Amino acid sequence: MINPDLQMPYFQTATMGFEREMGANLAVRALYVYNREDRMFDQIFPSRGISTYTVPFNTRYPATDPVNGGQPLTIMTYAASLRTTAGNQTMFVNRTDNPDIFNNLEFTLTRRKSSNWSALFGLSLTKNHKWLSTSGVFAASQSAAQPTAPIKRPFRWTRRGTTRSNLT
Repeated sequence: MINPDLQMPYFQTATMGFEREMGANLAVRALYVYNREDRMFDQIFPSRGISTYTVPFNTRYPATDPVNGGQPLTIMTYAASLRTTAGNQTMFVNRTDNPDIFNNLEFTLTRRKSSNWSALFGLSLTKNHKWLSTSGVFAASQSAAQPTAPIKRPFRWTRRGTTRSNLT
């Protein structure tokens, strides 16, 4: 389904750097980078409410899962009678309330070439605050390692001033 209210995401980036020569052929540099990603795309199933997922599908976690390997797993799905083209359509929406923010700090020590040798040392530290998907069941941005429980995390999206939820 095409969402007429879909907006392009936008990104804000700020960089600040400092470099200083500490001695002959030796320099140090510090660099800070700030990134903010807003209105990122998310995917929902607007034609299928959470109350339609009533049929349990029993299986097991893969043996390669380090935490739950081999344990029983129940996945809720919908009845075959509800399988329609309209019910299986997805729609892209914007996440308007959860920006992703990244902070990066980098330190570099450089010894320029002198007496036939040079050296470079770098250290990069990144703090990543990335929101997990807030949309409904089986969203495209969900991770199998960190799935979103639809009962705990309702999706909310706005369309021309009205708010809709998967819990109503």
